[in-house]
Amino acid sequence: MDTWSATLAGWSYGIAAAVFVAFAVQLGLGWRGNLRGRMVFAAVALSAGWAVSVGGFLSTRIIGFWVAAGVFDALRLGAWLAFAISTIRVPDLRSSAKPAPAPAGRGRPFVTFALAAFILAYALMQAAGGYASQRLDLPGRIHYGLPLAGAILALVLVEQAYRNIPQHARWGMKPLCLGLAGVFAFDLYLYADAFLFSRMNLDVWTARGIAHAFVIPFIAVSAARNPEWSFEIAVSRRVVFHSAALVAAGAYLLLVAAAGYYLRYFGGSWGRAIEVTFVFAALLALATLLVSGSLRSKLRVFLNKNFFSYRYDYRDEWLRITRALSSHDSQAGVQVSAIRALADLLESPGGWLWLRAGGGDYVPAARLNLPERTETEPAHGGLASFLAATTWVVDLDEWRNDPDKYEDLVVPGWLLATTEARFIVPLTTAEGLIGFMVLARPRARVDVNWEVF
Repeated sequence: MDTWSATLAGWSYGIAAAVFVAFAVQLGLGWRGNLRGRMVFAAVALSAGWAVSVGGFLSTRIIGFWVAAGVFDALRLGAWLAFAISTIRVPDLRSSAKPAPAPAGRGRPFVTFALAAFILAYALMQAAGGYASQRLDLPGRIHYGLPLAGAILALVLVEQAYRNIPQHARWGMKPLCLGLAGVFAFDLYLYADAFLFSRMNLDVWTARGIAHAFVIPFIAVSAARNPEWSFEIAVSRRVVFHSAALVAAGAYLLLVAAAGYYLRYFGGSWGRAIEVTFVFAALLALATLLVSGSLRSKLRVFLNKNFFSYRYDYRDEWLRITRALSSHDSQAGVQVSAIRALADLLESPGGWLWLRAGGGDYVPAARLNLPERTETEPAHGGLASFLAATTWVVDLDEWRNDPDKYEDLVVPGWLLATTEARFIVPLTTAEGLIGFMVLARPRARVDVNWEVF
């Protein structure tokens, strides 16, 4: 391994070590849980030991660190395999009843014995391999046979675990199963390549540290979704959003790098120029995507829908609205901030605000990112009367599809002709309806439910 590769590997496994150690400490301080919780904690702690040992070997070249890394690698694989087995239903051969989920930590003695024997053989092989060679590219296929088998077995068990989880419980286990499947698929590629060519691909091995660290957000989400594991952990939506965006950007750049290499290799004398042009265009496209409000909205909606039990973090939303309304001294600034506060809740680009003028009709008072409006709404008209009587939030798309849900609602013609309009939000005080807000269509598709209202 040359100096540059060693430095890059040191950063990869150093970052993985820091992340795994910090997460293991957080889980350890908050753990009060059952056996499955202990398995998760053990797997994370052993992963931390593995990353720290590899980092120690890269910085000191002491073979003991390399041996320890192999043993930790085998043990953390065993912890994840035990966790997966604990979730698989065990059929009762004496009964025709449907198989029941295996209690955590218990299964058929043969399965437990076979798993322990496999992990012991794996650990001994890793330790023997560490003593047998001072190099990372250990010769011979036998050294990579057990890790390859372990990756295959892990993928099979993760798939079986997810398949056997009851439908109502899959929501809690989906992130963890997805993260583990990705990690073990990476290991499958690493060890399959090593087994075929009798040597480790150092570039892929270098990336293994960071690749395994990517599973931590998935573990954190599943731990937060499964309170019976009893980890006192809360997953920040902001951290998940930025982590997902970073992973997506990283994957995009890897594809760009691969395509650029292909263009340079097969482009002949024009290859270098074509590569530079392509990379510049790709980076410009990435910058455009990163500043796209529509793309960020779609990513945020996807994460909230699939990774969290509630769409909104109510504490963050309350603080955000408070800051928005208190950040302007002028009346016009507060009105625009009020539109922005509600629009951001629905991933809407903007809206209009109508307020009652001196006890008379409702007139346009402010707008955000939309053309100016001049229409007024009578104080005793059909729309104002409906909003004052019901204080309902009106979904215009729902009203168009099923008007009977909004009895006695009369939507003025000028509002029906406004294709950008989607929601009408009444603004009420103790004195009654003081105004209403019309919000534009969201950038991403929003499922309207009780939380939205």
